[in-house]
Amino acid sequence: MRSSRSLPVLVALLALLVSACSEAPEPRTTTRAKTKKKGLDLSLRSLDGRALDLVDLRGKVVLVDVWATWCRPCIQALPGLIELNEKHSDELVVVGLSVDTDRQALANFLQANELPYFNAYADEEAHRTFPAMALPTVYILDPDGRRVDRVVGAVSKSTLLQRARAHVRKESS
Repeated sequence: MRSSRSLPVLVALLALLVSACSEAPEPRTTTRAKTKKKGLDLSLRSLDGRALDLVDLRGKVVLVDVWATWCRPCIQALPGLIELNEKHSDELVVVGLSVDTDRQALANFLQANELPYFNAYADEEAHRTFPAMALPTVYILDPDGRRVDRVVGAVSKSTLLQRARAHVRKESS
């Protein structure tokens, strides 16, 4: 008897998981009205042991791409993120944050697919700092390191660039 009641719950959970990693026709965006006075101070570590402190990226807009190797829209977004990182390096920097549960799957993916920007495996603190209820999720940090925007779902590189440029510091003449 008990297993027949749990079947609808399992089906609902599976449907939620599948829909969370599907292509969204319109990206959902939120802009944080309230931001912390000081920027994020988070240290990330790549699988090969390299460290990246977000504090070191101050002065540039940072796109934190929360993704996973099993998420098709996440993988489809990678060429656009690579292009943004390379063509607009004077304005912004991309940081990948994998939420894969299998570290080896991430290691295999990164070995087979050279991503020219820093990629880290999300630890507990990174999950708390950059929560993602659906993938991909891109957080935009302003030059002071504050979270100022979030884009959830599949989105074009031009949309990401437009959102990022809204936070680029203008040089005074």
